[in-house]
Amino acid sequence: MLAIGGIRLNFVANQTTSRDARDEHYKKAFRELMEREETESDPAPPEAMFTVEEMRRALTLSQFSTLKGMGLECWQQTPVIRAVDAFLQRFNFESCEGQPR
Repeated sequence: MLAIGGIRLNFVANQTTSRDARDEHYKKAFRELMEREETESDPAPPEAMFTVEEMRRALTLSQFSTLKGMGLECWQQTPVIRAVDAFLQRFNFESCEGQPR
């Protein structure tokens, strides 16, 4: 469900707001989308976006929010994704690599 929500959220944000990661307007709009209920006027992502590869990518991106929610912080500018994944597997977070635990 986390992967599906992430794919949908990114799609709606990119369809409804100018995409510039340095732009505070985009960041604010993204946060507002995360905090509100889905509406009838929100664009629906195409079914083709929900591939296994995209779901894994969405889970990878969600790992850092999960860490933050656990009260932890990743201080590396270029984090080692496999290490973060291995750490979170200890807490039953589904592996992004699709490997058995």
